[in-house]
Amino acid sequence: METELILVRHGETEWNKSLRFQGQQDIGLNEVGLEQADKVSNFLARWEIDRVYSSDLKRAYSTAIKIAEPHGFEVKKSPGLREMNFGSWEGLSYKDIRARYPDIVEKWFDDPTSTHPPGGEWVKEFQKRIVKTVEGILAESKGKRIVIVTHGGPIRVYLANLLGMPVRLYWRLEVDNCSVSIVKFYENNPVLKLLNSTGHLCDHF
Repeated sequence: METELILVRHGETEWNKSLRFQGQQDIGLNEVGLEQADKVSNFLARWEIDRVYSSDLKRAYSTAIKIAEPHGFEVKKSPGLREMNFGSWEGLSYKDIRARYPDIVEKWFDDPTSTHPPGGEWVKEFQKRIVKTVEGILAESKGKRIVIVTHGGPIRVYLANLLGMPVRLYWRLEVDNCSVSIVKFYENNPVLKLLNSTGHLCDHF
């Protein structure tokens, strides 16, 4: 039996709305984010799901709780699914970062493997953390349909690895708040079935 992985990004936060780097700051969902979480929960309530995993940061965990509730089981939290640590950039807007760290940020946006945010993670180490965590979850979930609720960065770097993309290009993958992406594993062969689907967030789906 195939394993199916459903990747969901958390709902919107005020820091998403104001384009501030959140990283590992524990920011909660705003009103729009809570509505998005309800909508993705309603969408996935019609599916037979075996397990729900989540980053332990509350914007992801709050989204995951809503998804798990109709299925009657608890969310399994994992710190390994946290967003990238952006160090001293966390809490700052793109404009603020460019003003304070002009040389580093331009180099990072051009090639995020060439440098790292002061006090933060290197993107290759971030990708290793995410891939190791997801592979561990998959190893204990063979033949299951599972949901992982995490952040935009983790979904991007995981899918980049899956597709054989250089991690420096991971920003080319769009991952919106409360979007759904699906990977199906035929034995050990992964197939990306869906990427960044947001139709369920409309008033009618």
